[in-house]
Amino acid sequence: MSYLYSVRDEDEYIDIYKVAEEEFSKGDEYMGTIAEMFERKGEQRKEQEFLQYKEKWVSEGKVENAQEMLIELLEEELDIPSQSMLDNIRSINSYEILRGLFKKARKVNTLEEFAQELDRVLKA
Repeated sequence: MSYLYSVRDEDEYIDIYKVAEEEFSKGDEYMGTIAEMFERKGEQRKEQEFLQYKEKWVSEGKVENAQEMLIELLEEELDIPSQSMLDNIRSINSYEILRGLFKKARKVNTLEEFAQELDRVLKA
C-alpha cells in the first residue's frame, strides 16, 4: 500500500484503501483487481486527455479559420487591412465574436467603418 500511496493522488489512494480493507482476505486475487483498476483508470485518463486535446484543437482551428476568412473578406470587399488591424483580428480568440465581425464586414462600405466596429468590440 505504501507504493500505491507514493504513485497515486490522495483521493485515489483513499478509494483503494477502502476497497483493500474490505477485500484484504482475497489476497493475490485482489491484487490482480487493483492492477486492472489502475489499467482502466489509466485508459480513462488517456481518453479524457485526448478528448480535451481534440476539443481544444478543433476550437483553435475554428477560430483560426474564422480569422483568416474575415481577413480575406476585408481584402476582397474593402481594402487591404493595416498590420495593426490584422494583429487585432488575430488577437480575437472567440469564434462568436469573429462571426459577428464577419457579418458586420459584409454590411459596411469602407475599411474605416469596419475599423470602428473592430475597435468597439476590442474595447468591450
